[in-house]
Amino acid sequence: MKTLLNVCIAILVSVVAIAIPQNDDPEPEKFNENNHYQTKTRSFGVGMYPKKDALVMNVMVDNYSSKSIIVQLKDEKGELYFSTSLGKRQRRSWLKLNMGDLKDAVYQLVIFNGKDKVVKEINLKTLKVPLPEPKMEEQRLISML
Repeated sequence: MKTLLNVCIAILVSVVAIAIPQNDDPEPEKFNENNHYQTKTRSFGVGMYPKKDALVMNVMVDNYSSKSIIVQLKDEKGELYFSTSLGKRQRRSWLKLNMGDLKDAVYQLVIFNGKDKVVKEINLKTLKVPLPEPKMEEQRLISML
């Protein structure tokens, strides 16, 4: 009787596992539990967030495959500002992109390995913040689109 019950449970678990559709497409862009912007493909994962009180973008890349990954920062016109290659044996990489010297514009962070490609847009702009006196103070912001 106990063996029959174990066989029935094993069959039920197998049928449920087969009935659940498998999605081979990359997961949609989303925020993780720490509100960091994160994207996963089948061959690599990307997480990024701006550093508080600084014009620095933190980028984390997890390599799930045996291919090297290229990370590039371009402006709207396609001009290249930063490029690096992460080796195929580097499983995890953390980059800090200092964007303080760049002009206000929308930039694209392109991460690709020949098979998959992720493009993130970064908006860099200067805001004028009013002060109590009739003065204006400029404040630069990084935001992800």
